[in-house]
Amino acid sequence: MRAIVHDPAAGLRLSDVPDPEPRPHEVLIEVRAASLNFLDVAYRDHNLAPAACPASTRQGS
Repeated sequence: MRAIVHDPAAGLRLSDVPDPEPRPHEVLIEVRAASLNFLDVAYRDHNLAPAACPASTRQGS
C-alpha cells in the first residue's frame, strides 16, 4: 500500500509500505482519505509550542 511517512531528513514523503495484518481480535479499516490542517504541520515542523489541548477547530467543545 502507499502511505505518507515522516522521514526525519526529508520530511513527509509518499512511500510504498507493507499492508498491515490485523492480529486476533483486531480489525483492518481501509482509509480512503485523510487531511492535515496548518496546526498539524506547524507542530510537526516544531514551529508550534506544545499545548495542553491544541484544537484549532474546537473539537468536542
